Amino acid sequence: MGDAFKVFRLAYHDMYPVGTISRSSMTFSYDPNHLSAAWATPLSFSLPLSNLPYKLDAFQPYFEGLLPEGEARRALAGELRIPEQDWLSPGGLR
Repeated sequence: MGDAFKVFRLAYHDMYPVGTISRSSMTFSYDPNHLSAAWATPLSFSLPLSNLPYKLDAFQPYFEGLLPEGEARRALAGELRIPEQDWLSPGGLR
């Protein structure tokens, strides 16, 4: 499994890279090409466009919030055979 996860945004049937989550440094960074694009928008108000990387406590709520909760999350984790708390990778972060 790689050290980084690419983050993409779907727009008009195309996938655009917007950033990367690094497992080694536990940071999220916007892609420089995304930042320089005239149409660049942040993923959320909590993650405004920035050249600086975001630490785990800043980006985890956004990305973990994309996952289902409760029974749906338990069922998904069971199907994938990963811990329910493992919101980012099959190998786990903690």
